[in-house]
Amino acid sequence: CRISRARVIIEIAFGRLKGRFRCLLKRMDYIDVEDSVRVIVACFILHNICELHREDFQEQWLDEVNDPVPGMVNNGNENRESEVIRDALMRYFCNN
Repeated sequence: CRISRARVIIEIAFGRLKGRFRCLLKRMDYIDVEDSVRVIVACFILHNICELHREDFQEQWLDEVNDPVPGMVNNGNENRESEVIRDALMRYFCNN
């Protein structure tokens, strides 16, 4: 389905973005909402510039992106519940 393929592409792009800019891996409690939006947009722009210029991307940067967030408790139910919701939405959009 097109939505599923698009989701995979977006997940890869966000993974690369977070790998390149590790400040996106943690909460930004130290700045206000407007400034955090500016930081995120700046990361988007810089990331796109790096991608356009084919700057090296170190695959080990993704290791930290894929690690669970320190201090976050995950009993496994969240992932399964998220998958169920995502799959239901995917089926809905693929069939309609």
